[in-house]
Amino acid sequence: MLPVINGKFYQTDGHGYLVNFEDWNIKVALYLASEESVEMTDEHWEVVNFMREYYEKYKICPSMNIPVKAIGKKLGPEKRNINYIYKLFSGHAWWGNQACKIAGFSGPTDYGFVLDDKIYQTDWNGNLLNFWDWNKEIAEYLAKEENIEMTDEHWEVVNLLRDFYEEYKHTPISGVLIKLIARKLGWEKDNARKYLYELFPKGAMQASEIAGLPMPTGGP
Repeated sequence: MLPVINGKFYQTDGHGYLVNFEDWNIKVALYLASEESVEMTDEHWEVVNFMREYYEKYKICPSMNIPVKAIGKKLGPEKRNINYIYKLFSGHAWWGNQACKIAGFSGPTDYGFVLDDKIYQTDWNGNLLNFWDWNKEIAEYLAKEENIEMTDEHWEVVNLLRDFYEEYKHTPISGVLIKLIARKLGWEKDNARKYLYELFPKGAMQASEIAGLPMPTGGP
């Protein structure tokens, strides 16, 4: 239970999240921020307000990459990166738990994105939760969000990843993916590594997101 603010109690769960989204206001946000040792600035408010607007519209918390890109559009490309966000919200395993709490969400919630008026659920990083939700349009949307223009070479790697996942039920890390590429193309490992990072600068992490797979976890 929160202390009385303006004569009203605000109920929270055991982790300090508001129970009722509609109870949120600026004074409540400031209290929650102080509990997280966050001093709210204009930059903090911009993130928090964006997340609340997104949730009110779609009833889902935006995955990590969505606020990053939205902030970049508003504040300039130099702030369109996750390190800028980490500097604002860094008190949890990932920034979103802290930002979500201050924004008044009721505990760790569902994440996702909206495409053609349909909501697609993701994990906090933006990786699809449902393998079968994926299609070419989603891949192109996710690639565009990563500033990647899909070519035949990109699709070859994406399809290789999805075939691997269907067989082994997990997503390979970059080292394993490099070996798969080398085996498929008949290249040396160093050439395959260069090829992967030229297509996907963030390696298997980025390729797996576009392929509609969970975050990479290992090999066969």
